[in-house]
Amino acid sequence: MAQIITFGKMQAKGVIRDVGRGLNMPYAEVDKIAKLVPAVLNISLDEALKKEKRLGDLRKGSARERELLKISLALEGLNRHASIHAAGVVVANNPLVDYLPLYPGQNNEIVTQYDMTIIEKLGLIKFDFLGLKTLTVINNALNLIKAENREPTAA
Repeated sequence: MAQIITFGKMQAKGVIRDVGRGLNMPYAEVDKIAKLVPAVLNISLDEALKKEKRLGDLRKGSARERELLKISLALEGLNRHASIHAAGVVVANNPLVDYLPLYPGQNNEIVTQYDMTIIEKLGLIKFDFLGLKTLTVINNALNLIKAENREPTAA
């Protein structure tokens, strides 16, 4: 058994801030640009450039602003960092190293180097213990076990 990795992606506002930091641009300047991205869930930078005129106008701005946008557009969507899925685990009947690469987490937990999508494609059994259906099945199983283990009552 191992915990499953999850990858954080570079999204519109965050990629602008990260690239700005990499270009040694002043934080206030980059923050002002990042705040132009509309507060729409999962909006892409390309969509934001079309929706927000002031952001789109930066394509005609200074060389530094154009470079910020060009690099941000190229990097958007790439993995930014890895972490452990909040409740995802994978189970196999043989050692997991026979199926996929593993690594030790910060607290020496065993973590997959593949995310849930790839784990599913490998045909391994994965569980997400945050899912309500899963928690209901576990609760029902525990109740059945408790019922089976009760002492018979005297009549």
